[in-house]
Amino acid sequence: MKKIVFAFFVAISQAFAITDVGGTIATNTVWGPTGNPPDTIYNVVSQVLVPDTVSLIIQPGVRIQSQYYGFSITGRLIANGTVQDSILFTSSCPTPNIADWPGISFFGTNDSSHFSYCIFEYGRCGLEFCRHVTIRNSLLRFCTEGISWIYGGLFSDNVITNNATAGITVHQIGTLLPTIRDNVISNNPYGIHVDGGIMPCYIISNYFINNGVGIDIEGGLSEITEEMTWNPAVGGVDCLLWSGITIAESGKLTITPSNTFKMHGSMITVNGQLVARGTADSMITFTSSHSSPNPGDWGGICFSSSATDSSSIDHCIIEYGQGITTLFTTPMRISHSIVQYNQIEGIFCNGNITIDSCQISNNLVGIGYGGSHSSGAEAYFGANTISDNDRGIDMGGHPTKLPVFYTPNHFSNNTHDIYIDGDVLVQDEYVWSPAAGSVDCEILGSIIIDTTGTFTITPGNTFKTYFSISVFGQLIACGTDTSKITFTSMAPYPTPNSWGGIFISPSADSCIFSNCIIESAYIGIDGQGPFRMDSCLVTGCNLGIGAINAIIGACQFSNHTNYGIYCYGTTDSLLISNNMISDNRIGINCEYGALPVITLNEIFDNTEYGVFNADNDYWIYAENNWWGDSTGPRDTSDIDTLYNPNGLGDRVSDHVDYDPWIGFAGCKEQPVAIPVISSNVFYIPRPNPFVKTTTFSFDLADEQNVQCVIYNALGQEVRGLCDERRNVGQHQIFWDGRDSKGRALPAGVYWCRFETPAIKAIRKIIKLE
Repeated sequence: MKKIVFAFFVAISQAFAITDVGGTIATNTVWGPTGNPPDTIYNVVSQVLVPDTVSLIIQPGVRIQSQYYGFSITGRLIANGTVQDSILFTSSCPTPNIADWPGISFFGTNDSSHFSYCIFEYGRCGLEFCRHVTIRNSLLRFCTEGISWIYGGLFSDNVITNNATAGITVHQIGTLLPTIRDNVISNNPYGIHVDGGIMPCYIISNYFINNGVGIDIEGGLSEITEEMTWNPAVGGVDCLLWSGITIAESGKLTITPSNTFKMHGSMITVNGQLVARGTADSMITFTSSHSSPNPGDWGGICFSSSATDSSSIDHCIIEYGQGITTLFTTPMRISHSIVQYNQIEGIFCNGNITIDSCQISNNLVGIGYGGSHSSGAEAYFGANTISDNDRGIDMGGHPTKLPVFYTPNHFSNNTHDIYIDGDVLVQDEYVWSPAAGSVDCEILGSIIIDTTGTFTITPGNTFKTYFSISVFGQLIACGTDTSKITFTSMAPYPTPNSWGGIFISPSADSCIFSNCIIESAYIGIDGQGPFRMDSCLVTGCNLGIGAINAIIGACQFSNHTNYGIYCYGTTDSLLISNNMISDNRIGINCEYGALPVITLNEIFDNTEYGVFNADNDYWIYAENNWWGDSTGPRDTSDIDTLYNPNGLGDRVSDHVDYDPWIGFAGCKEQPVAIPVISSNVFYIPRPNPFVKTTTFSFDLADEQNVQCVIYNALGQEVRGLCDERRNVGQHQIFWDGRDSKGRALPAGVYWCRFETPAIKAIRKIIKLE
């Protein structure tokens, strides 16, 4: 192309004869070099009219000059120069200026005019009202508009530069649109100005250089009803949209890399399909048209509920608008994009969406999530950086399904990381793993884990609420030494009773708490159902733990208004070992037939009792504990067989078997006996999703045959992990993501079928790359 557009720009500098022309050309006419010397300059002294059925042919090397008059063509004008001998249309003024002459205007329906290797300069426009005109390999410069009011026609391989208002103005009449391709459009205030509210789909692969605005589109709301690819430029171009775009249900808009849409208060409405895929080096931008943009300058991108085709936004920038709203159930993906400085949500979605590897920052809400309102709909969030928003993720009120955090996200500097304005209902297996590192979730409602639900919480998460967590299924909260899981109140200055605590129903599956912090609740855990607890801190509650069937070890219970641990019920499956229990009104309170085993604990500085037994018909086993002093607990009552009035440790009530005791601090570091397994339990795989290995854990109350088989998403068996008898106790089975022949399986969804005479369970597992 460069050979074409530069080689023919040869000025005509020799002295030639001048022929005056003007008026109506009645017959077919040729303007070309004649005579000796040749007449190659045609001076227009009045408006040139080429009527219908008449042709004017201009030959190479001719110069046409005018000051006040132009051409009106209803017939045919053919001006084909060559690379060596171009045709020049210019001003006759000694010192030419823009708009010295009107230019060339076309009327009527004749479709055979064409130009090549021409130079148009110093006109009001170079060519005007072009309908079926072909212009190729030409230069249009120093005009008010290079080409004006074109509808239809072909314009390719031209240079359109340094015009006063626009390089090209496009106007739609009916369904006619021009083809504008492979041109160099430079140094114009508007490279292409589009009037009439159309989105011209035949602007292809042009070069836009140093224009004020690359493409300017104004008029009524545009509508795209067919498949259209927006590829106006090599290397992308700015497009200023004064009104919005509507993609009809029958329409599809595909946007190529590097293009920028500057919106002037309007929005993009997608009823069909939008595919905007940039690259890491050539992103697509949707932004404000204002020189000093502000959030909310334009309406954002809305995928309506009628959208029927899958859309995607990849490597895009969406900023200073109302963000992205998805209201439909057809799956779509937003990936590797920057969503910033939007007025409300950066992205709002209901479900059937994947949002991954995005930077979502400086919005009021990073991601607004309304729950999944259709059967089977899922929202997947992974590997996003969510920062500097007021609310990182806002799940609204009562989400019917939580999003799947398939890969951790990164949260930083949000006022609220995750905010839920209502209750959360967990009805299936769900892993709460939103972040790499710590993240806060604030809930203006309760978490309810249904009988069919398993709620697994990964390390680093904090839950803040004024209400409670009710477990009718299973809750597994396993932090680490360096990344705890915290349950606390939303109150700015929490006190005991600031939230309800965790209620475990009698019908719940065995729950697990490890490396957790539970604070400022009415009851930290009300464990009417079975649970295990280790390495946890429970502090600042009205009552720390209420337990019937539990294993509690290596925990700290302190600063509770009433009891650190409240034991009640007639089961004998309550072990309290290796804990620190201090600074409560009563360290451990036992009643209603509770028979806990209390051993190897540090029980001290409780104001009334270290251990209190309200049932005189039972003895509480509490041997081998540290009571705060080497002299043992203080027992001033001689009603039963034990009596230690000189003990300087915590006070104990009658019917507490505290002898022998340990005479030194640090007993909580002593090993604890392996607990008796009293129920058959199969826990959810951990981790899930996984990359290299996942673990299946289960408890057997008696010796049983165990079968564990892995199936792919099609229901085909890919690996048998176990088919053997296992003894009573705690067990684990590991899967390395390989099939029965040792081959690594691809990423995707798999199923584990676990079966014993007492347990039948199927668990979904997700393998990641």
